[in-house]
Amino acid sequence: MRHVSLRILFSLLLALTFTACDSDGDDGDGNGNGNADDGEFNSTLGGDLDGSFSGNAFFAVVEDESYPGGRAFVLLLTDADFGSGDTQFTQYISFVRFSGLPGEGNYNLADVEDGEPDIEGATYGIYVSLSGQTASQFLSSQSGSLTITESSSNGVRGSFNFEGIGFDTSNNQEVNGSISGSFAAMPLSDDVIFVPSP
Repeated sequence: MRHVSLRILFSLLLALTFTACDSDGDDGDGNGNGNADDGEFNSTLGGDLDGSFSGNAFFAVVEDESYPGGRAFVLLLTDADFGSGDTQFTQYISFVRFSGLPGEGNYNLADVEDGEPDIEGATYGIYVSLSGQTASQFLSSQSGSLTITESSSNGVRGSFNFEGIGFDTSNNQEVNGSISGSFAAMPLSDDVIFVPSP
């Protein structure tokens, strides 16, 4: 599952290098409370993770025959400043649902540690922090939910919370953490999405 999760995540990061430079703006209040501005998100970290961060919010529906149902809705939240090229230390939250564009509703997150959620409609969340090009922390969902309050091809808005387990490469320790926040994601252009083979 981590292999699939990171493959989808980094595929979208590649797409972002071509599109996110047009999405500069304020980063919101960064406290994970309330509603995010269009194209932005706010989040708060807990447990072994600490602090808060905010930034750009994007979504896409990626078609790939290897996914359950042949497609995946991907919500990507990042504090990376692609416009300036400064991505030496960045954080990402990503949600993947094996479906087309989801409607309004509450979607329970799969426990990735129990095995790959390989059925159509399964939803999971991951958190990654990068130092340079190396993942320094990785967290995958064990429980939680993704709540969508508005959904169209022009934008997806809602909130999230999840608890998860992962790993910190700086000290080779297991990480237990929680993440919550809100988002107002804008679409990524279909013609820049690239998903490499497994």
